[in-house]
Amino acid sequence: MEKLASRVSRELRLDVSDATVEQLRRVVKLAQSDELKSVKKFLDQIMQHRMAWPFLEPVDGHLYPSYYQGPHAVMDPIDLCTIKMKLEQGSYADAVCGKTAATSTITCIPGQKHLRTG
Repeated sequence: MEKLASRVSRELRLDVSDATVEQLRRVVKLAQSDELKSVKKFLDQIMQHRMAWPFLEPVDGHLYPSYYQGPHAVMDPIDLCTIKMKLEQGSYADAVCGKTAATSTITCIPGQKHLRTG
């Protein structure tokens, strides 16, 4: 927290040498809020891409049971809508966690949308 507070104080030209812990927490929270907004914007851009559709929703476990169970199961499946929901709920501690999730391997079954609607 001190590292982020120091960076924020430099960027905002604040003197934090006499700041209380609570004041530092507020400064850090403000900085994280701005960083998370950037991650959300980045995620929205990815989700709007025409090739993103297989990655938007979780894989349907009823259609693809081996996706979640068995020797070839995906250990930590993630999709773009789940990442967005967690960002909006504040589940990620900071922008680094949100960005890591947004840029991690997003899993899908190719054609799952087509198979589900067809």
